[in-house]
Amino acid sequence: MQFGENFVAAVVGALSAILTSVIASWVSYRSLRAEYLGKHRLELISKQMAACEALWAVLEPASRSEGEARIIVHKKDQPYIVLSVAKKFYDDLNKVFNSTPGLYYSRQLRTELFDLRNFIMKEFISEASEDQFEVQISKSKEEKFDGKVQQLRIAIRAEIGVKDLKVTSEGPIN
Repeated sequence: MQFGENFVAAVVGALSAILTSVIASWVSYRSLRAEYLGKHRLELISKQMAACEALWAVLEPASRSEGEARIIVHKKDQPYIVLSVAKKFYDDLNKVFNSTPGLYYSRQLRTELFDLRNFIMKEFISEASEDQFEVQISKSKEEKFDGKVQQLRIAIRAEIGVKDLKVTSEGPIN
């Protein structure tokens, strides 16, 4: 009888060791997989943020503020397009999209980027003749351009999750 009891105890011990090893291996695998995927996700987020920063920097000529190299300038309260700046801006939008950062833009961000880019080509560049330096535009066209730039800025902020930053005692950065 003792042999049978010892045999059963040995089999139960071996099975519990095998079961423990299988469970430990599975838990270890899941943990390593989660760690790898987490690192990969952080890397993608970092690249996406850098891509958004690259696009944000390109938007300076479209700013409403006064400056040397702006697409729209005002003379006697009338808006004018500086064609050389508009063409460079159009090219810069294409360059940033077709470079490595463009790989990390979401569909929504790409839609807004292409909408602005196509507007510039259709409404500003293709409408002008080669020998023109500046072209007067209507205030409504200026407002439409500003709206498209604003939509792209909103899409960039949404992409990185910072619609409105608040660094106050009232709460976290949103």
